[in-house]
Amino acid sequence: MKYQQITDEQNHLPKYRQIAKTLRERILNGELPEGTRLPPEPELAEELGVNHLTLRKGLAILAEQSLIAQVQKKGTFVTYRRKIHRRIGILSYSVMYQDTYFMRLMLMLSRAVTSHEDTELVLLTIENLEKQGRKRLLEMLNHSKCDGIFIIAASLKLTHLLNEPEFDHINMVFCNTGTGRTGLSKRHFVESANTITRGLEYLHQLGHRRIGYLTIDSSLYTFARERNEEFYAAARKLDIATDLVRVSSRRRINSYDDEWYDDCRAAMLDLCRMPPDQRPTAVIGANASCILGAWQGVMDMGMRIPDDISLLGVDADISANPHLSALAQPLEEITQKALALLFSMNTPGKHLKQNLYEYDVVVMERGSCRSV
Repeated sequence: MKYQQITDEQNHLPKYRQIAKTLRERILNGELPEGTRLPPEPELAEELGVNHLTLRKGLAILAEQSLIAQVQKKGTFVTYRRKIHRRIGILSYSVMYQDTYFMRLMLMLSRAVTSHEDTELVLLTIENLEKQGRKRLLEMLNHSKCDGIFIIAASLKLTHLLNEPEFDHINMVFCNTGTGRTGLSKRHFVESANTITRGLEYLHQLGHRRIGYLTIDSSLYTFARERNEEFYAAARKLDIATDLVRVSSRRRINSYDDEWYDDCRAAMLDLCRMPPDQRPTAVIGANASCILGAWQGVMDMGMRIPDDISLLGVDADISANPHLSALAQPLEEITQKALALLFSMNTPGKHLKQNLYEYDVVVMERGSCRSV
């Protein structure tokens, strides 16, 4: 590696300060990375066109600034570790900021990102995809200048749009969006898996055979479609009847919980009014709103949980009801894997082995399920 000679005319600085300035710039920009051994002093002095005393004064400045270390009988080495400045974005629909699950997911991602030095987090919001359109979405993502983006709420339309060629230059990971099994091989997905299956298997092991399911219309949300399909597949496998399914067909616009809660409370009232030999002995809620509404419905009927009926809900937050058993999505594992994928995408020569990474949900028994 060649070193440009120092001249008296350069920056009107003393030569030893010119030496320190020149080498400092090469160290800070990564041209002389950590561990680089500088040439022996006589050789370096000759290349720079200075005497050894001037060189030593310049190197002493760099040593004081902890950019180099001079080791006796071994030489002078660069010790500065260049900091990597990363900018990571989170892309979501604005309406999702009202949902407790997505707020928990965002909090997990924020903690994972900010635990890495010199990595900043940027929130990117979609107000209305129909109005924003492809061009404005692309402009927003380009303008953010992010090294990678988490997609945490995506409709199938948004997922397909982000799979178009004009978005290929953007490093992105879909984080538990429920769209990971759509065959979009150009993108990377980290998802929870076997959400409803795990719940049905758990209740089946407890002896339940009449199991109700409170959910949302499959046409409204991707996660609902996947969970509903999973329920019917698992129910067939376990020989569980599917006549106790109740569906809310209302879409979220401004509020994110009340309508689902109210619909599932009303549905639970109807299920509880069925004859004892026909009503469910257990009910699964497809999300927190569904199961919390179900809990209220059981209470309104004067029935006891779990003595009269067991309840189990996806994402049932302990802060909302500490006694409600939950199918907990492994958000910490999901966020850590998603961040590792984004970092890998920014590593030259690093090739990712697969596109879909899945993590099973965990049953958190808090007392609302019992054996029959």
